[in-house]
Amino acid sequence: MPRACVAAVRAETPGTGGRLGVGMRRDVGTVREGGSPAYVARSMRWWIAVMVEKRECVEDLDAILSVKGLDMVQFGSSDYSMSLGLTGQRNHPDVVKADEQTD
Repeated sequence: MPRACVAAVRAETPGTGGRLGVGMRRDVGTVREGGSPAYVARSMRWWIAVMVEKRECVEDLDAILSVKGLDMVQFGSSDYSMSLGLTGQRNHPDVVKADEQTD
């Protein structure tokens, strides 16, 4: 899944491995710039972060962190605690341990 996240925000060209086309969004600037070399270059500078909110993500953290193009992860203690069956227990030792593991 993290590889798909990285690809989703990189311009789709043979050299980038991205899947993002040109849409009429703020990052395009103007219609004239959409699909330009500057647009492609800019998409390669965007930071990519994923939320680690599920037990499976913490268990697969090394694999997630090894994804080329992924710049950072953010831990989500509320969702993570729910995924353990510890709803609302963000300070539970298992949740705190996982938070520290993602630092």
